[in-house]
Amino acid sequence: MRIGALVVILLAVGLSHWVTPTDDRYLYIVHVVGCKLFLLPVVLAAVWFGLRGSLLTAGAVTVLYSPHVLLQWKGVWSENLSQLGEIAGVWMVAVVAGVLVRRSREAGRAALYPYASKLGALIDALEAQLPAAGQGKQVSEDRTSRHEAA
Repeated sequence: MRIGALVVILLAVGLSHWVTPTDDRYLYIVHVVGCKLFLLPVVLAAVWFGLRGSLLTAGAVTVLYSPHVLLQWKGVWSENLSQLGEIAGVWMVAVVAGVLVRRSREAGRAALYPYASKLGALIDALEAQLPAAGQGKQVSEDRTSRHEAA
């Protein structure tokens, strides 16, 4: 489900970015915003799949974005440098988001660790009492059946 969502987002952003003209000033703004939307699936992949997922998604963004740069901005050196910077930015966001998500998860586990041992001790104590509780139930049932028989 999550992979499907990433694919849909990637294709929607890629398609909208490819078809938005750059010759009109206002449409160019939409085009630039569309380019920034490529960061959304990268961050989502980091949250859902960790560093590996964000890096794989950054690779997919690069594959979708690079032909656009080569075809639409062919021969415009300054714009090519800018677009290369966009691709580098996607990769930096992928690494930073992936690392931050991993650290956040590790911190969450570390915060729960002291309680995990207490919970384990509680479970052990309850399990130790279960046989005695079961025997008590059996004794109680035996007493009830004796009273009913008499």
